[in-house]
Amino acid sequence: MTTASGSAADISTNGYVDGFAEGAVLLERRGPVAWVRMNMAGKRNAMSEALVQGLTRAIDAVEADPAFRVMVITGSGPAFSAGGDLALFKRLVGSGTLDTFDTYLERGRAMFTRIEQFRRPVIAAVNGVTVAGGLELMLTADLVYAAESARIGDGHVKFGVMPGGGSTARLSRRLPFNVASELLLTGRLADPRELAAHGLVNAVLADDALEAHVQEVAETIARHSSDGIARIKALHARARDRSLDDALATEVRALLDYARGPDLLEGLTAFVEKRAPRFR
Repeated sequence: MTTASGSAADISTNGYVDGFAEGAVLLERRGPVAWVRMNMAGKRNAMSEALVQGLTRAIDAVEADPAFRVMVITGSGPAFSAGGDLALFKRLVGSGTLDTFDTYLERGRAMFTRIEQFRRPVIAAVNGVTVAGGLELMLTADLVYAAESARIGDGHVKFGVMPGGGSTARLSRRLPFNVASELLLTGRLADPRELAAHGLVNAVLADDALEAHVQEVAETIARHSSDGIARIKALHARARDRSLDDALATEVRALLDYARGPDLLEGLTAFVEKRAPRFR
């Protein structure tokens, strides 16, 4: 167990690791899977300065440890995250200058971008209410699994707030434009089954089955070549913003570059020898 001032590198290999922003975030090692748990249930894991700092430090810790092959983000209590800390927003907006508000927004944006561009796969285990900044955090994940009791939406408009963490930029890339528009403009929270039908959520699980299912998916991913997985993730993300010809050419170049490393040959050898690959 570390203290709030301890190094992010001081990570136990068992149990929960406190010490990120005074317990705002917990980090647990489950084999090759890093479980990053927002731990401010009393505030429904609102995106306070402490939580943003805690998530950032947890990401640093996972990134620094190559034994972590997949990162899972989830929440404690009845919410994944209820979004921005509106009491903090009021204090910052009403302070007479927007400089501090701008700094807070930039820290959040940078944290979301780091998760979206994280080299290793990221899974959101959506355990409860997921709204506004919570939705924006969810949208940075590669895979999304939700509990039956979860309710998911943007919700900014309910209190006259605009998105600042990516809802308008990311939501319509993951949903049909008119479905995204409805969520943005009405502020309603949707049943995860509805969003699964549109492809935003990979699967909806019973509340008590969510974490076991996510761990199983994460371990399946972790068995594959970490280099190959990282390259596939990056190629897949970039292909959305490129022409088909450009994306295809980039894919071939990436495969040739990957072939210079050991994992492709190991995978092919394992196939010929009828055994499981032993990736480094």
